[in-house]
Amino acid sequence: MKRTLSTFLLLLVIATMQAQSAYISASPLPEADRVADLKGAGGVLILSQHSDLAITVINAKEAGISPRGVNNKGLYEYEVVVDRKETSQPKIEVNRRGDVNRCSFTVLTKADNFRAYKIEEVERPLSLEDATASNDAILDSSLCEVVFSSTIPDLKVDYDMLRSKGVEVKTTNSAADKSIIEKSLIIPIQLLRDAKKQMEDAERALTEKQHILLDDPKASKKAKDSDWAELDALEEKAQDATDEYGALTTITVYVPGSNRMTVSIADLKPRSKKRYNVLVLRMLEEKHVSVCSGFLAEGARQYAVREYDNAQQAFRNALTAKDMPKDLAPTINTNIQQCDSCKLYERYAMAALAELQKVRNDGGTQEEVVRYASAAIEFMDKLNMYNPCDFYAERIGRLNKIIEDQPLNIKFTFVEWVSNYSGFHEGDALADVEVWVCDDVIPNVNEFRNDRRFNKLVSTQGYHRAGISDVRGQLDLSFDRKALPTGLIFRPVGTYEHGRIKTEYIDIREVMQKSEGDYQKRQFRTKLYKE
Repeated sequence: MKRTLSTFLLLLVIATMQAQSAYISASPLPEADRVADLKGAGGVLILSQHSDLAITVINAKEAGISPRGVNNKGLYEYEVVVDRKETSQPKIEVNRRGDVNRCSFTVLTKADNFRAYKIEEVERPLSLEDATASNDAILDSSLCEVVFSSTIPDLKVDYDMLRSKGVEVKTTNSAADKSIIEKSLIIPIQLLRDAKKQMEDAERALTEKQHILLDDPKASKKAKDSDWAELDALEEKAQDATDEYGALTTITVYVPGSNRMTVSIADLKPRSKKRYNVLVLRMLEEKHVSVCSGFLAEGARQYAVREYDNAQQAFRNALTAKDMPKDLAPTINTNIQQCDSCKLYERYAMAALAELQKVRNDGGTQEEVVRYASAAIEFMDKLNMYNPCDFYAERIGRLNKIIEDQPLNIKFTFVEWVSNYSGFHEGDALADVEVWVCDDVIPNVNEFRNDRRFNKLVSTQGYHRAGISDVRGQLDLSFDRKALPTGLIFRPVGTYEHGRIKTEYIDIREVMQKSEGDYQKRQFRTKLYKE
């Protein structure tokens, strides 16, 4: 009887999973790219409407993967940080917890930058296959070519910047198979060379001007408004040239209701010809992995109701199922690790709540109440990032009411982050670092690249100076817990041994997550780079 009931429940889970499963796709979201202090590492920012993503980096063992909660646009953020010495092109695999359908993509990272990607469900999932043969070439040495082949009649090719330069798509039927449509772009190679040279020339001119104005403190002090205006113009010109080259060398293919896939043609050379096949993907049929997918779905269900031991056991069962596809193992292990994280933070949260109850029952001090309530909030916040739900949100709200009238004190310590032949290391304490509060605004890094732009930025509504670090590089600040700012700008204004130090912005959520110590008096240590 028990065996029959277990079989029925497993089949019920599989049927439920089949009804809910949906294909997810990853698309670049360049407007959400951001600069960050990653100590030379590369970052990938994953954005989604879903709070249950399991993210795995296939080719980097030491990658850091952190959920960051909901941003100001209502999307869940996940940060992936990879040491670029291990790999500069991480291959990332994403699925919704308990679902066998996955999407994978490779990102060319940039040091101290997050490349943004959006994960979303699509009705008509597509894949792009490089079908270039070794003998593919075009005879004319002044041209290069890109060909997209597909049986999809409504395939769209976006190439707006190339079109503005006179390039047109030629659509034909394949000679070998009339059902295959070929869309070809024949591109003058000089077009790409000119755009690249324009970008490199603009970047070179900007670098030379920055060296004069920014690297030499004496020259910076003597600079006139016209010098800063010239720097602004060079920055704008360099950015425009970079944007144009990026748009010119990027082609996007899609169909209505599908994921958008991008192809870079920056590496095309004279006579080169690239071929791509655009295919409609079929979602993985659960009937071929029924036992494994059943355990995955059960693990997701238990995880959703915060039964992390049961969820972890179900995921382990999926990992050892006879019909488990080998390439699914990294994803399942990610689910198991997420259970471990939740179990750890849950244990810490329960311990803090027990201490809170004890001091309230025994008539403890207000300071003790704040300390344990705040600690419980910290661990509940972690849980709510790994498994967002009303249960955690409600308890965080209750705990916040206990301490909301208590000021939040944070001690900031600023040190220089120096790079030399031995790598990165901490330098001296940084005195004279101004801290500016961003009340309800998020500045763009371009808005505070130099003093002239910075002064213009903070003269607008939403910014105020909170203080400046002392000779030990320290500054104590107090915040209203009920009205925390959006973020902070750290602006070094002193004269430093190693030259100009970068001005940086940090989100207040990151301050709260990465600060340490007693929650009534937090400690936040930040390392600032040389320009």
